[in-house]
Amino acid sequence: MTLRVLWGSAHVLALLCLASPAHAEKETIALDFQAASSCPDRTRFIERVHTFTTKVEVASDDGTARRKFGIRVTRSAGAVRGELTIDNRGSKTTRNVSGTTCDEVVSALALATALAVDPEALGEPTPEPPPVPVETPKPPPPKPSPPSPP
Repeated sequence: MTLRVLWGSAHVLALLCLASPAHAEKETIALDFQAASSCPDRTRFIERVHTFTTKVEVASDDGTARRKFGIRVTRSAGAVRGELTIDNRGSKTTRNVSGTTCDEVVSALALATALAVDPEALGEPTPEPPPVPVETPKPPPPKPSPPSPP
């Protein structure tokens, strides 16, 4: 992936994670996916989301109150642009990424989607436990010296 895609993905992820609810269980989302015919399709996109998290379930937009994710991937003048819009019951967040291939843009959008649903999708680094203080034994008190001869 290019640096621009990685930087754009990091920006998208930071903003989405701040606005997303933390879920211990699966979240069912509605997905509206549109991409150029030469790009990975909806099925491939969902598969990529699932490589990052198992906590997302995709349903059709049947009017049920749930977050709606819109994905748009377009090609123009040798560049590929992707847009992710999350509609959380009327409150919308939109982010854009760009890259040189459909594959990298779709992957970045899949990662952003996974993290919006599951902020721990990439795993939390296990913090190192604090060092255990080691008690060093104190040296025994000095022995009294024998009395000096008179």
